[in-house]
Amino acid sequence: MNEQQVFIIGAAKSATTTLYHVLVEHPEICFTEKKEPGFFAEDSEYQKGIAYYQQMFNRHPQAGALIDGSTQYSRRTEYPGVPERIFNHFPEAKFIYVMRHPIDRAFSQYVHRWTKEQFPGQPITRTFEEFIKTDRVPIEDSLYKDQIDKYLEFFPIERFLFLLTEDIQQDLQNQVDKVCDHLGISRFEAKLDMQEDQKNTANQHKEHQLRDDLKSNRLLYFASRLFPPALRHWLYDNLVRKTPLAKHKASLFTPKAMREETREQLATDFSETIAWVEKTLSRNLPHWYK
Repeated sequence: MNEQQVFIIGAAKSATTTLYHVLVEHPEICFTEKKEPGFFAEDSEYQKGIAYYQQMFNRHPQAGALIDGSTQYSRRTEYPGVPERIFNHFPEAKFIYVMRHPIDRAFSQYVHRWTKEQFPGQPITRTFEEFIKTDRVPIEDSLYKDQIDKYLEFFPIERFLFLLTEDIQQDLQNQVDKVCDHLGISRFEAKLDMQEDQKNTANQHKEHQLRDDLKSNRLLYFASRLFPPALRHWLYDNLVRKTPLAKHKASLFTPKAMREETREQLATDFSETIAWVEKTLSRNLPHWYK
């Protein structure tokens, strides 16, 4: 079977991880060993050469699609040369681009960049409005038209499959069928391990941080050792999480809500990209404008 090169290029925080957890089980799909290698984005990786890149895939005899799921590839301001690099090596490549309500996605990425990329393990001390004054990535990554326009200088739009996060959440099987049809591989039953999928959420991060902080309390830690694991988890979920200490710790890792005036301004700022999505998908998305 001839292998085709496929890229899930984003957008970040739009259920690309959900899609990964489903597609990785397809017998005709091979992903890179590292979920997001970022080879075509990071200069230090790209300089290692295409032979190095091709060794990243877990190939097997049934492979019909090799998928690189790096959301950095749709971050054109930070990594402007990605589409050209991909074209130079894989001019016949296909792409999957998942889009989420742009305002909700931007807020989610703000939380992710704080908790996972910039200040892991530290309380969220800046509001969304304060954060985007110095870090524009959450805003720019929601400008879907701008991100794709650069790719269209090298690839025809027919090479792209555009999906919506809300469709993945509401009808996963249908969206996976679309992926299989786009790649020309057999359809299969979409199964999702929700526990794995939840590892990508901000709430999961907050829970881990809360548990770690509570473990640092020596009295609580040694007291917990007196109980078996199942009982410890029950006590944590039903008693410890409800204590003033736990609630205070949790509040430190809970971002303040976006201001309503900010949301209204972003709806205006994103109106062009929303209109582009509507036209591309031949679909009205009135809820994206608010």
